[in-house]
Amino acid sequence: MSEIIVPKSKKVTVASTIDTALGTTGAETITLASGRTSELFVDQINNILGSAQTDTIVLMTAGKVSIDSKIESMLGSEGTDIVTLGGTRGKVVLSGVESVVGRTGEDTVAFIGDGSVTVKSVERVLGDGNGDVAVTMASSGKLAVADVDSVIGGS
Repeated sequence: MSEIIVPKSKKVTVASTIDTALGTTGAETITLASGRTSELFVDQINNILGSAQTDTIVLMTAGKVSIDSKIESMLGSEGTDIVTLGGTRGKVVLSGVESVVGRTGEDTVAFIGDGSVTVKSVERVLGDGNGDVAVTMASSGKLAVADVDSVIGGS
């Protein structure tokens, strides 16, 4: 396993041969290089910019992370994970993420497996049809859902 420790508050490009990116207490940003064929495990990384290929991120510990529209899927940690969607988003697949904040554009979030999630500024939530998904809206607005077991509205 190859890992990189990102210097405090720096921006770096992570080569496709790196499996793990570790941040510090600063505001680190990583950009994924093309050619990645496996997931990237991250810890204490604040911003993740994807490549032109399919990118999957695995959070090692609980925290907050912003991802751009090139990240296709993210797996949460055992703790409470907060993901902010950046750019104009298409669709992102999540598992084990407790909170999602959308940005501009149409945000679609698809969940794999069981779980509950709080969403803000997200327009669509899709379950996988096999798990129990509960959605709480953190703010008022319209939300389209499919294969979701329960929805609690926002105010």
